Amino acid sequence: MQLQKIKIIKIEELRWNDGELNYPSGICLNRTNNRILVCDMYNQRVVWMDIVTREKGSFPVETTNGKILDKPLAICCSEAGNMYVTDAGHNCIYLYGSKGWIPIKDGFRLPGAIAVDSKENLYVSNFLNNTIVYLNDDREWAYLNVAVDKPYGLCCDSHRLYITSTGENQLIEYQLKSKEKNLIFEDFSTDLCIVPIAVTVDEAGNLYICEQRRLLFYNRKKKKLAVLFDREVWKNEMKHFQLKFKLAHIGSITVVNEGCFFFADTIRNRVYQVEYEKLI
Repeated sequence: MQLQKIKIIKIEELRWNDGELNYPSGICLNRTNNRILVCDMYNQRVVWMDIVTREKGSFPVETTNGKILDKPLAICCSEAGNMYVTDAGHNCIYLYGSKGWIPIKDGFRLPGAIAVDSKENLYVSNFLNNTIVYLNDDREWAYLNVAVDKPYGLCCDSHRLYITSTGENQLIEYQLKSKEKNLIFEDFSTDLCIVPIAVTVDEAGNLYICEQRRLLFYNRKKKKLAVLFDREVWKNEMKHFQLKFKLAHIGSITVVNEGCFFFADTIRNRVYQVEYEKLI
């Protein structure tokens, strides 16, 4: 099965200085202030950049329990602008507050990703325990009743939670109200060899699925799967967009709107903005 190609209009690197980022593992957009937030894992911090002015900075690293961030791995922002981070070194979750990073839950075994819904309910992939932990409407922590092998990527909209199962190479759709579980690519040919790592969703319900060196776009309404880019497309676009580095590992992604997104290449220590033609 041949996947449809999508035309890339723009690829721009966000100009952090060489050596400034060290394994950018997580990325999200804070829509309240138009800032891209990046987990700079091995520098043990979270950095930010304004997507309009390109002003940049970093958050304090101190936590309210006398520690500092160890390995910030994934990040998400709520509609209210609250910022949550998973720390793979301390195996816990932090909420950023006026006095620093506030620990709100520990005891994880490699918290791989974090997502937040419109009700401020949190969902965390507990990678080595093969579970999804969530904070519900009653502000109690519980396990989501869904079987998943090596869950890593997470994202959610108002009705669904999406989970990447790296152990089964599956993208799971979990209905938040009915509690039903579906496999997104169950009806697609197995020769596509989809190996999902991270996933995000835009306001139109389209999914963006990160593999190591390929980024897929799935239009839910039309059930069309397309390639935004892979190693060959990236190689062809390097000269056109004056890119210095080959594609190594697409570790995380965040969407501004249909037609524009940001992603982090964790191996190359780069963050890019990409614009593309909408799928007709």
